[in-house]
Amino acid sequence: MLIRVLIVIFGLTLLLADPADAYVYKKRSALSKPKKFIHDDGNFSIQFPSSHGEIKGDTSNISTTFGPTEFYAYVSNGSQSASMVAYYELDIKKVQEKDSVLAKNSKILLDTLQQQLIANLGGTMQRKVKIVREGLYHSRIAYFTAKGEGNKTVYFKCENVYAPPRIYQLLYQSSIKNAPDNAEAKKFFQSFSLKKK
Repeated sequence: MLIRVLIVIFGLTLLLADPADAYVYKKRSALSKPKKFIHDDGNFSIQFPSSHGEIKGDTSNISTTFGPTEFYAYVSNGSQSASMVAYYELDIKKVQEKDSVLAKNSKILLDTLQQQLIANLGGTMQRKVKIVREGLYHSRIAYFTAKGEGNKTVYFKCENVYAPPRIYQLLYQSSIKNAPDNAEAKKFFQSFSLKKK
């Protein structure tokens, strides 16, 4: 339930419209090896943690400040953590109409999206990192906490990657304080790659 709620919230300023059918990907027989996930339409690949179970996909129609779009999310759960990769497209013309500064400056756009994400979760920022991946596209990493089920603290690491017109979101969450910086989480984030066009 918590993961489903997070998928909805992680649309940042997005409001869920009509959820589509969930797509379940077959469980791999050897869970001891990381699960490489290649998404041709999304133009990316990533390795989910080996301690997490099957990868489930969800596609939803959502409304954004910049118009409607499709939100694609893929989640894998572990016993005390979960990981997610998601993406959606922004209509650059509508971004320009709404806010020309955001349209021209991807760094400000990512900062804005990051701040909105944390606000939507009622989270508290712990620290943030600004990076450029492969010299090709901008990224922001945020570490923050929020309250989960039973008012328990949940620890998050989230990376937003902007490769126009797409926003990619990578998320690792855990009930264990330092888990978002453990080796498993680091491999998950480092494995994300966009295909060369």
